Amino acid sequence: MKRCSRCNTGLPPEARFCWQCGAPQPELVAREPIADCVVDLEADLLPQLNQLFLLALKDRMEREHLPGMFPIYSERLYLSGFRDEVSERLQELAQLIAEMKEQGEANSDEINMLTEDLLEELLDKFIVVYCKDLNETIYPEAILRYKHASRGQVPLGRLILDYLELAESGIEFYTDLLRMPIEKLQMAGKTFLFPAPDEKILLVADQSVLGTGKEGFAFTDVGLYWKAPMEKPRFVRFANLRELKRVSAWMVVNGFFFNVNPAVNANMLRLLNRLRRLYRDTEMP
Repeated sequence: MKRCSRCNTGLPPEARFCWQCGAPQPELVAREPIADCVVDLEADLLPQLNQLFLLALKDRMEREHLPGMFPIYSERLYLSGFRDEVSERLQELAQLIAEMKEQGEANSDEINMLTEDLLEELLDKFIVVYCKDLNETIYPEAILRYKHASRGQVPLGRLILDYLELAESGIEFYTDLLRMPIEKLQMAGKTFLFPAPDEKILLVADQSVLGTGKEGFAFTDVGLYWKAPMEKPRFVRFANLRELKRVSAWMVVNGFFFNVNPAVNANMLRLLNRLRRLYRDTEMP
């Protein structure tokens, strides 16, 4: 970590402007690994939260955007004025955590989840609203309506459609299986879609070249099924989502290849990260 020469605020090595005072920063060659979203309850809260936000932005850039974009987005954070909203929200969180500590209710897991949720919410708003000209794809603003929703409040099928915007993608998909040609549904059931009897199928997308349903992806109420050409069928429960990142023009889900197209891939990463957080309290062995 480097520090601002003007106000001594802790900053990631790539920062081109100070988070607090806006002073230009010299470039450093050395890089730090991304820290987990873990709050140290014995240390000063607000400086930690400020640094965690910048590290979360850096991590988002490295997982979902082009390499080297962090300095550009961090500069936009300062120039856009959104830094003020971030500071206000982080100060509110720091005050809440302090009150929880004072009342003896400071559970580390709960505080870390609260922090992660707030950082993700702020990053979504910043990237979707303030960075449209920097983003490679247009993120739907509809995803912002789900920022405070818990799993019981979220209409899962609607959330998936709002995030992916498949109607504008050219991908053939079905949310009503009665309208899906039976031969396609049968082929998907033979090659990659193997739900349990009590699973509810929410969406099936056909990515096969000949439109047979042999390859594609599907969402149920518990997880994601998919099959790419020349690959084995895959399934990941939402509660077990771990590795989610962009690799060149495609993406990786728990170490496995996944690809639709660049626009859908970008929105899919956002969707899966949202589902990961919604289902993180139902982790499966």
